Amino acid sequence: MDANVNPSRLPIVGEAARPAERDVLAHGQASAPPAPAVAAGPGVAPIIAVHGVGEFAPGDVIGEIAQHPQFSRVDVFRRETVFARQYRYSLLMEGQAGDGRANRVRLLEVNWSDVRRAMPNLPGLLRNFVTLLMALNRIGINGAYRSKSLSEPLLTGGLALWLVEGLLVWAALVPALSALLWQLRPGERMAAGVLVAGAALYTALLVRRTSLPLSVGGVVFAVFAVVSSAWTCFVAAGHRDFAAVAAQVHTWASLIAASAVLVSVIETAVRPVPASAVGEARWVHRLSRIACLWLPLVMIVLIQPLTVSLLLLTMGEEARTNWGVAFARRLPFDPHDAQMAASIVAIALAGTLMLGALQFKLVQRYGRNITVMLGWGTGVTLLLIARGLERSAFDECELCQQCLRTDWLASSGLLLATGASLTWVLFARSELARDPAGRIWFPAGAFARFWAGLMLAAMPLVLAGTLGWLWWRVASTGGPREGAKASDVFIQSTKYALLLLPLASRPFAAFLDALGDVFFFLVPQRNLNTRHDTQPRLWQALRYLDPAINGRHVVVFAHSQGTVIAAGLLARMARFLVQADLRLTLVTVGCPLTTLYRNFLGAHIGQEYAALCEREPERFRWFNLYRPADYIGGEVELPGVVNRDLLTAGDHIGYWGDRELLKWLKAVSEDRAA
Repeated sequence: MDANVNPSRLPIVGEAARPAERDVLAHGQASAPPAPAVAAGPGVAPIIAVHGVGEFAPGDVIGEIAQHPQFSRVDVFRRETVFARQYRYSLLMEGQAGDGRANRVRLLEVNWSDVRRAMPNLPGLLRNFVTLLMALNRIGINGAYRSKSLSEPLLTGGLALWLVEGLLVWAALVPALSALLWQLRPGERMAAGVLVAGAALYTALLVRRTSLPLSVGGVVFAVFAVVSSAWTCFVAAGHRDFAAVAAQVHTWASLIAASAVLVSVIETAVRPVPASAVGEARWVHRLSRIACLWLPLVMIVLIQPLTVSLLLLTMGEEARTNWGVAFARRLPFDPHDAQMAASIVAIALAGTLMLGALQFKLVQRYGRNITVMLGWGTGVTLLLIARGLERSAFDECELCQQCLRTDWLASSGLLLATGASLTWVLFARSELARDPAGRIWFPAGAFARFWAGLMLAAMPLVLAGTLGWLWWRVASTGGPREGAKASDVFIQSTKYALLLLPLASRPFAAFLDALGDVFFFLVPQRNLNTRHDTQPRLWQALRYLDPAINGRHVVVFAHSQGTVIAAGLLARMARFLVQADLRLTLVTVGCPLTTLYRNFLGAHIGQEYAALCEREPERFRWFNLYRPADYIGGEVELPGVVNRDLLTAGDHIGYWGDRELLKWLKAVSEDRAA
């Protein structure tokens, strides 16, 4: 990397060597519109901010930018809220009311938090879970938006979609329904069944335009709930027979749906590359599409025991034991086999995620050499300890083995040593950035994406092996052992779902939040994607500023998913921008267009605007800045884009408050930076 810096740029931002109608009403006014906005002053461009990861209240982003001394310095702003069409915008105007600069827009925020799928309450979380499941299924089956690679629908996708959404999702609720009816009196079971059926029908009504399989499955489950409640109410010992039927429905639905997904995975792996994508298709594109197929399956399998356990814990010990025996009676294999299969999947997923996160933080903080030494030293030590304990202290001590699993200890050591080796391999081939002081900045973000690729390759093998082992158990065992209790297995299985609790930590939450934005943007189905809710907001913001920027300069400053929204819109509007009388500079930070969208899913976004920047650099520019430790953003590999390393502390979040970045951004808006 080239550490030489132009004096007109910040010393900490190094350039990489790699290649007009308006409907405006001020907030709180009944009729009179605000005075027309004018430009921020001679040589000063208004800045439109488009946020990415995080839930932002209106005005949060521009407020954080403006209060930073490196940006505002002696500037005085006042805040206004305006409506353009149906969208609300927060503005910071230069100066105080009454002076000559009163209507000059300095900062305008495009806030799209209200279209995000995640919500902070339980119904919102359930809605997020279901919509994310549907988005993943449709990307896996139909391909991703703007993806040239492997974008044709799968021949086996329709069957997999119906079996997962129409069968497996609802079959996962059958054990919970059985546990609910078990602890009620006969007269209460009918009422409970009707209530459950009503909830299922309401859900089916809500999703009827989004997922036909899920809607049809909800109707079938509603009928099933009414019939089962009548059965357990009017038939003697019906609740015991229904528990056995619930076990069969849940088990066979899981096996059949997982097998259908496996068939779709095999089709994705072996189908030829389309002629239009020859030279662009990569194996990671196939692996990412496969991940969109297996992720919903894993989500359901890991979370399902929680729903059953919540109802089992309300039972007395005797009732819980009796239900467990009745439920296990007709299982095609021992319930502990299912627990082992779920544990393998959960441990593999959680283990690779936590190991990758640990090494990412070590690389970010200490660099490559120390991380490799720590990984090898800790890994070999754990292997030696596990071996020593097995041969000495744990010999003929069953309790010792139960308290401390030496096999888990040895596996952790092996993973640490393997991860350290992979870290060395990755960074041995990477160019390292150096700041003007000569300090090395290791690309921890590139390591995170490298590790994600390894996980995408490993998980399908784990899932296929686990599924094959379960089918072998069905054929070889013929049923559960005598006295097996499914209730104990369900309650014990919750600990594997709890292994994923680290995903609620701040770094993981930000990472998953960003991935959710990617999936909702790329899903081809119109009523699931966010493209039609987010991109028009930026277009209306540009139209609102049009009288102010006619013949002048405007800067669009975007972060994370905001960069995708901005680049996608500007690419769509490229031919209109050519005809418009304005200069436009796009500044992107933490941009995933290449690192995630193109490299992992084959989606190409922003090409038309980048070509415009290459063709008319005096009017259109695109600066892309990213930190070496950014696990989401990175270089945008398009002609016309100027990529620069932002050598400041932090990873994917915190760009809005970055002192050096905001100082440089202000210089760009004032035409003082190249």
